[in-house]
Amino acid sequence: MCAGKVTGESFDVVFPTPMGEFAFPVRFFRPKHSAFGDRMPLVVHINFRPLIPDRLFPLEEITDQGYAAIQVYYEDITSDNGDYTNGLAGHYPEFGTKEGSRTPTAWGKIRMWAYALSRLMDVLQRRDDIATDKIFVAGHSRLGKTALVTAAFDDRFAGAVSNDSGCSGAAITRDKIGETVEVISRVFPFWFCPSYRQYAGREYDMPFDQHFLTALVAPRALCIGSAWEDSWADPAREFLNAAIIAQLNHFLETGVLTDFACMTQDNGLPLDRYPNTDETFLLGGGNVHYHCRPGTHYFSREDWNRYLSYFEQRFLHRT
Repeated sequence: MCAGKVTGESFDVVFPTPMGEFAFPVRFFRPKHSAFGDRMPLVVHINFRPLIPDRLFPLEEITDQGYAAIQVYYEDITSDNGDYTNGLAGHYPEFGTKEGSRTPTAWGKIRMWAYALSRLMDVLQRRDDIATDKIFVAGHSRLGKTALVTAAFDDRFAGAVSNDSGCSGAAITRDKIGETVEVISRVFPFWFCPSYRQYAGREYDMPFDQHFLTALVAPRALCIGSAWEDSWADPAREFLNAAIIAQLNHFLETGVLTDFACMTQDNGLPLDRYPNTDETFLLGGGNVHYHCRPGTHYFSREDWNRYLSYFEQRFLHRT
């Protein structure tokens, strides 16, 4: 694999549930030689397609830089629809089996995908070839939302990569353009708990916004990537979230809640425009990465290369 430079293995993650054991498969890729030594950092990528390694996943570039990688096909955990009888969803019947039968705070599919990744982390903590304090979770779109939820609820992850996650992900909800709470909770109600729907068209009545979610990742590594033409996700609101969390990180590090304008000016952020597509910002003492690349809604090699460069520069010091 990758001209003989990479070895691969498959294993099942098995864990108990109220309805007995549940298992899902993962694929693990390890460079034969890593500049990080015997215990290498790891990127866990939750993937849309069952073809693993996915042809759109830059496995060779990732492993050439010394990282191990795991790919998980998300529907091996539970289906991406309103059926709550299959996969992990079917192991929690107390949440209900279909739309209309679920309890108001029942897990949606995003929380189920995230919970399964935490059970994968249980397994990874026992491996001796992984730097267990340098495991990052990555996803795109709805799986970018999943990556954020995973790291927010499991601080064993060193950080999260949220690529074009948009509404209910990295984009601030208030005054958002493109996809809104009304649209996403109507078209994809199964991603969320049923009570989320009550805020459709009432974003200013919400007692929270998406920086509450990303704040749970701070002060670990938070990577938010946008695409300039992806107005449905709203790059401006994703950038605003990154800037807010940079301010939070500044407070966590210094104990001083600095005026936002002063904080952004000190960190080199533009105060009168949004970032250009050739700019990458390291905010909040380097804990927050934000970039906006040219193009539309997909997980590109350019995105991956920017994230990997960030990890290398800020967190992954080689032995």
